[in-house]
Amino acid sequence: MKNLIPDLNLCENINLNSKITREKFSALINNHDIGMVPYLQTDYMNLALSTKAFEYITTGLPMIAAKLKNLYETFDDQCITYVEDYKPEGIAIAVKYLCLNPQTRKEQMVNAKQNLSELSGSVMKQRLVVLYDV
Repeated sequence: MKNLIPDLNLCENINLNSKITREKFSALINNHDIGMVPYLQTDYMNLALSTKAFEYITTGLPMIAAKLKNLYETFDDQCITYVEDYKPEGIAIAVKYLCLNPQTRKEQMVNAKQNLSELSGSVMKQRLVVLYDV
């Protein structure tokens, strides 16, 4: 990915950071335009849901993610820009796409927040009560 950034003239738009502390993470999210969920396709990750994805959604940051089964079933491609395999070339294409399509970024975040609201504790509690009443 480091090699593709200059090739695509994105040096002023993309900054790859080293590890940061949890305390600085929120400020960092609010200072950027696109978030990454860089997990690889594994059996475990296809079952898990990324905390990082939820952090991005709650802060209004559009994201690019590997098309992990559980993440995709929760937030489809109307919410997140997915790449089939998390390779640098695919990520670069997705970044370029989102950079060139601000309306898509906005729509994805609205859709993601809507999906997230349907997963809230009170909503899920009511769904469980309905299941037990059947």
